Amino acid sequence: MTTQPPAESNFGPERAGPQPESKTARPIPDLRQDAYTTDEALEAFESLLLTAATAPVSGNLLEHPLVLVQGAKALIGLAPDRPSQALMQAALGFCADLTWSPFERERLVGDPEQLGLTVSVADFEDALADGDGEAAIAQLGRILMVSDSRQFLFDILLEQAARDPRRATTLLPFVHSCQRAYYFVGHLNLGEFIIPALEAVAAEPLAARVQGDTVQRDTVRSDTVTPWDVLERLPAGPPELLLLTAHAAQIMADEHVKAAALSDRLGRTLAALTADLSATATATVFEGTPAELLAAARAGETERSSGIGRHLAQSGDRGWILEVLEIASDEAAGEISPQLLLWADATRMLLRVAPEEERESVGAVVAGQLVGVIAQMLPSGTN
Repeated sequence: MTTQPPAESNFGPERAGPQPESKTARPIPDLRQDAYTTDEALEAFESLLLTAATAPVSGNLLEHPLVLVQGAKALIGLAPDRPSQALMQAALGFCADLTWSPFERERLVGDPEQLGLTVSVADFEDALADGDGEAAIAQLGRILMVSDSRQFLFDILLEQAARDPRRATTLLPFVHSCQRAYYFVGHLNLGEFIIPALEAVAAEPLAARVQGDTVQRDTVRSDTVTPWDVLERLPAGPPELLLLTAHAAQIMADEHVKAAALSDRLGRTLAALTADLSATATATVFEGTPAELLAAARAGETERSSGIGRHLAQSGDRGWILEVLEIASDEAAGEISPQLLLWADATRMLLRVAPEEERESVGAVVAGQLVGVIAQMLPSGTN
């Protein structure tokens, strides 16, 4: 007969205390306040990210609430002691039509009968590349039975997203936003954020890998480039290319399990997407304030906007990005458009990791891009 430990014993599962539980989201109306402390803002963003993650993974991924809320949270971090009310209200607005529901954790539970079989990461990668979401989820469940490396799994999704130049400009920022949101909310909420990332990658079969010989070597330095190598080509491309470059720069600067593979894959994709783009001329530095930058962008003065951007970025202080958002919000009756928020988050990421000698170039490029962002926000026929 087994002797039970005495009640005062420190042994046994009952002495370990209650098992930790995953975080839950508060209703959106309960999160609205006239002002937020730092702690209140952080608590609100936990609920907002969990709620945003429940939105269907469809349509333009850059308009998905998870990408927008994650961007707003990151921008709040530029001045955490005084959370921007405009950004808080924007984040609440992106989730206004959503209702949180608990994640079905059974979706990540692998079949115990398959535990003794070989678990292959390659099978997970193949399912993703084939666009077979159900098979990918099944393989993910099997991997989780034998491995606890969440970062490694997200890195696989990032690498797969970077492989497809057709979708990389929207797919990679979405997957990276899922990863960043997961790190913020915590490891007990893996399913809420890895499943949307997986569904996005497996939404359709991935294109063929980007090979070095597809890159025009007379227009780029090599078949693998850095974000700083292609910086001056970005103005000739679509706005989404700036956001992709910003996420690539952030990923390359951060610690990742698959750091070398990710850097190589991102470098090849950036090279392929910018090979046919012409570099822009270097802008002259113009001293100016964030308000003057917005005025120049609103007037369509790309050269002046770029020059002011060089001036604002040269010190390394990123506070001016928030000033641009606050002024634009005041002028738009308190609203921050998704396009402006994504521009600000891309600017934040690039300047966060840019070498000192690249800051002015970053400022010039992002300020020039602001002209197009503002033009999208203005009513038709408005100058």
